[in-house]
Amino acid sequence: MIFRPEFSGKTRPPAVIPHFRKGRILQEDWTEQSGELNGSASQLHAFVRELIEMTGRRDAAPDVLELQFGDVLTRTSVQEAERSWLMVMAYLPKCRGSQFAPSESVALSAPASGNLEIFWHADEGRYVGIRRIPVTDLPSERSVMDAVLATAEDAAAWFSSRRLGKASIG
Repeated sequence: MIFRPEFSGKTRPPAVIPHFRKGRILQEDWTEQSGELNGSASQLHAFVRELIEMTGRRDAAPDVLELQFGDVLTRTSVQEAERSWLMVMAYLPKCRGSQFAPSESVALSAPASGNLEIFWHADEGRYVGIRRIPVTDLPSERSVMDAVLATAEDAAAWFSSRRLGKASIG
């Protein structure tokens, strides 16, 4: 199941939002929630796992949060290695035929915005934007959600600019 936030430009999220904690939904004022993270991978992992449970995917074997923003599907997980990262992948719309597919003159990895890298996924016929954010750079739960949304927006902007560039060339 993919969680699809339903916020349009005309509506704003309510001041009181449902918050999931230990099997029940509580009403809490989000402005009073600290939502601070301590920079540890284990705390970030627990937060991502909580978000996954909110989407209804309690059985997700690899802990991957899937969120759909318009045409962009994001998959978010925590990677633990020498340094811990929040990995956000933005799957852009599939390209039909050779439309927007990489040509010989296009590098397979292109810098987009910040530390977002764009790759061509040949098996799926689409571009994928990947951003790795150090866990220590995420001071709050809100910063995690902002990072996911920013990745989706930056990847979509890159794709739109590429699509417009191809349209003006052809």
